[in-house]
Amino acid sequence: LTAGSHAIKWEYSKDGSVNSLSDAAWVDKVEFIPAGGGSTNFTPALETGFNLLGNSLNTTLDVMSIFGNQTSPVSGVSNNIASVWKWDAANGNWQFHSPLLSTSANASFAASKGYAVLTSIVPGEGYWVNALSAFSLPVQSGTAFTYNGVNFATLISGFNLIATATTATPSQFNISVSATPPSPGVVPVDNFYS
Repeated sequence: LTAGSHAIKWEYSKDGSVNSLSDAAWVDKVEFIPAGGGSTNFTPALETGFNLLGNSLNTTLDVMSIFGNQTSPVSGVSNNIASVWKWDAANGNWQFHSPLLSTSANASFAASKGYAVLTSIVPGEGYWVNALSAFSLPVQSGTAFTYNGVNFATLISGFNLIATATTATPSQFNISVSATPPSPGVVPVDNFYS
């Protein structure tokens, strides 16, 4: 489709060969991927102190490639970040990485505190970055990641820090991740617990 407004119409017509069951068609999901394969660029701008970020790209973020450490620093990044944290819902503990430490010092510190070493951030995961100064991380590129009823259902029960590329109200997000789409005007009440 070209830029601008468009009217799109779905039609269902009955051929009369079978006359049973629902005798209808449903459209469950409509997704428009922008030209160029849907690639998007994201440049995280950090403030001094803790920043809550999320991987809303459909690619796994390699922590060492983005943040580095003292064994393998990333220019302009490693000395500006105190630590990076991610909650591991499957194991019920935090994962930790500090660009200010060497590879072995990261492993030792994490083990001494009962943390795991943070190596990757998969699509849809949220994470914390403790920045020593305000600056922007390098550009991250990929296709947009969005939660739906299928991938949302794979989350571990309990606390999860998640990210999605969609801009939706909490009610719209709640409806979009329902395993069974509700009737119009009905908001599901079984997706989230507090």
